[in-house]
Amino acid sequence: MMLTLVPVALAALIAGADPGFDTVFLQNGGRLRGTVVEEDPSRGVTIQIPGGQVRTVPPAEIFRIEYRDGTLGTLGVQPPPPRPAAPDATAPPAPPAQAAPWTQEAPSTQAAPPAEPAPPAAGPEGAAEPPGAEPRVAPVPPRAPPPPGWSTRPPGEPVRPIGRARHLAPARPQAIMLAASLGFAAPGGSADPDFTMSEFTTTQFLLGLEGGLRLSPELMLGLYMDLGIGGAGDALDAFCQDAFATCSTASVRLGFFARYAFTPYAPQTAWIGIGTGLDVMASGSDDASLDTRAYGGWEPLRLSVGYDLRGTGQVGIGFFATLGLARYDEVDRADGNGFVDLPSTRSHTWFQAGVRFILFP
Repeated sequence: MMLTLVPVALAALIAGADPGFDTVFLQNGGRLRGTVVEEDPSRGVTIQIPGGQVRTVPPAEIFRIEYRDGTLGTLGVQPPPPRPAAPDATAPPAPPAQAAPWTQEAPSTQAAPPAEPAPPAAGPEGAAEPPGAEPRVAPVPPRAPPPPGWSTRPPGEPVRPIGRARHLAPARPQAIMLAASLGFAAPGGSADPDFTMSEFTTTQFLLGLEGGLRLSPELMLGLYMDLGIGGAGDALDAFCQDAFATCSTASVRLGFFARYAFTPYAPQTAWIGIGTGLDVMASGSDDASLDTRAYGGWEPLRLSVGYDLRGTGQVGIGFFATLGLARYDEVDRADGNGFVDLPSTRSHTWFQAGVRFILFP
């Protein structure tokens, strides 16, 4: 039960991790968070949001592009109004200046003083308006429009200094992927009616190889091979010691898998996978005359989760956890008969975890 919960907990932890996102601020005050795939002056910005959906925002709708490392994009950024120079303490005080036609500061919440009553306006021939007539008020000229890209700044949004963007969006994933992994493989369940897995083998050192072909940036199909090397379990070790021999065990799993990456364009991505293949385990001894045993069977279900750090280069590193559900249906007892069917079978598991070294992540 615990082995089943471990990959589920790891998947939940990976799903909740925030790898860091780029942010595209829109002219209407909204924003998009994800990974910027392309920034083009004519087409705008293309961003992949969490979940894999790709959106393209036209240049006219972009207010600012802010990358996860703090740099700014080249689209939609407008400079703030210049700051006034510091006053000179020795200069006489200047008369109060007229309010600017437009300012980025929020309007004051203080109430304005009551306006002085306007004098009666002159009539058509310069005469005063008759008592009780509605005074004529000159029309107020419209304010100058705000600079482009500045008027719709979300309230409270800080003004960032403008600098040339140094961010490089990750390239589109390559069509192929190669990886080698190191870790451990812990057995569970029973090998046959006579031996549990822990009686036959200890936790094994794991070396894995895999290669995949991407059908799309998110979906990959590939082949895997795992080699595990460990010591003899309790029952097998007691048998070998009685014969004054030293025993060890090895396992091989070979098959194919399908894998889905959630944010393949991002420098980091979580993924899930499913696979199936062959499962073989054998024991060996330094005494050639000692009988050994080997099992063969099928691993019908292999569930994997992982988290890759792919960056912008051609190499990457990742972490993985795998739970394989399998059954041995053949055994070779080294009696000259080769592999024969087991009269009854038992289910077993392999829980694997470790680190992956990736080429073309």
